[in-house]
Amino acid sequence: MRYQVTTTDVKRARLWDHLFGVTALPVKQGKPRRVRNSAGDHQGFDLLVEALTPMQVARLASWASSETKLPYRAIHQMILDVGFVIKADETIEVTAVDEKTAVNFFLAWQTIAAGSWGLRSQERSGMAVLAI
Repeated sequence: MRYQVTTTDVKRARLWDHLFGVTALPVKQGKPRRVRNSAGDHQGFDLLVEALTPMQVARLASWASSETKLPYRAIHQMILDVGFVIKADETIEVTAVDEKTAVNFFLAWQTIAAGSWGLRSQERSGMAVLAI
């Protein structure tokens, strides 16, 4: 069973569409986990980075780099090595999707425009984690 998240927040959905070409994102688990960062504790979903195309990862890294003012290469590698956390809030909805009907993000990706989300970085066990 695979899971995906959507948001009822129009601005956030628009940004996901601009960055990824879709408004439903694949996540590793069906329930959020506890995430700590400089703003405190919150709940988050681990983005299933392996389901994204190289271009989607590059767009996410480019956006995250501009938001955090950290080097693109470092952010890109961090996303590949550590992952990316989607902040869970009242606007996030989780859907279980069976393997046969799971969105193929490689095929769904289209030309994407730049966008802006609130992003915070954190350190966990010596590894930085990005949360949106």
